[in-house]
Amino acid sequence: MKLTALRQAIMDKINAQLPELKAVAPHPGRFNLDELKRIATQLPAVRVALMGMPRVHMLETGENEAVLRLAAFVVTGDRRQLPKDEAALAIVESLLVLIPGQRWGVTGTMDAKGVKADNLFSGQVERQGVAMWAVTWEQSVRLGKDVWDGGFSRQPCMYRMMLNTSVMKWLMTRCWDDQSHFTTPGGSGTPTLQYCFHRHHYGCGL
Repeated sequence: MKLTALRQAIMDKINAQLPELKAVAPHPGRFNLDELKRIATQLPAVRVALMGMPRVHMLETGENEAVLRLAAFVVTGDRRQLPKDEAALAIVESLLVLIPGQRWGVTGTMDAKGVKADNLFSGQVERQGVAMWAVTWEQSVRLGKDVWDGGFSRQPCMYRMMLNTSVMKWLMTRCWDDQSHFTTPGGSGTPTLQYCFHRHHYGCGL
């Protein structure tokens, strides 16, 4: 699945960038006190979580583009000559350099954007002897099958598009809507499906 592959790729990248971490692992969501007690035995640590998908919309390719909200929770404890808050800030700074613009090597993933960091200090966190931050960001990912299937030849691409009625109607509507801005070959002024492909060149190589 692409979502689990993306989460794993994020963890692999963080692990490679910050080899001093004792643990880089997935997390199911927000932390509570019991979770904090459980992970406090392996510090410093970064836990990566998919927090939600606030928006999903269909593309002309037939795929769905989902906007993901992701989080990397940073948890540190006091170490010799390095207080927990300083250790956490060092990791947070590294993540703020690493994450923006990342696609993590996963096909169909857009740039990471809207990166921010929040200090999760509280009395409960302090009583556990740890410092905790959340680095969060949004990232779009394409899910499902591309009806064009990456094709670049004219006829196979047109055939695949014609099989997808909703995409074909959308494309023809675009051509009819902007007729005043172009003249079709031969000057007829009436767009054909092939000319629509050429006009909007949506991956078909026409």
